Amino acid sequence: MSFEKFASIEEKGYSSVEDFEIIKNVYEELKEKERKIFLMRYIDSKTQAEVAEKLGVSQMTVSRAEKY
Repeated sequence: MSFEKFASIEEKGYSSVEDFEIIKNVYEELKEKERKIFLMRYIDSKTQAEVAEKLGVSQMTVSRAEKY
């Protein structure tokens, strides 16, 4: 799993590295379904509706998972 793209770690300074560590730590605490939602929404830039359809859940389920 490469978070560099999401965290903008392209030698932009220490804050990007800190952001990366925070994202990585939170990601590791997520359940499998929450990880899939995160990746599809924020890495693949899918809409809530697209994610919901792909996972076979409601759009509301995706919305609630994002609030975690």
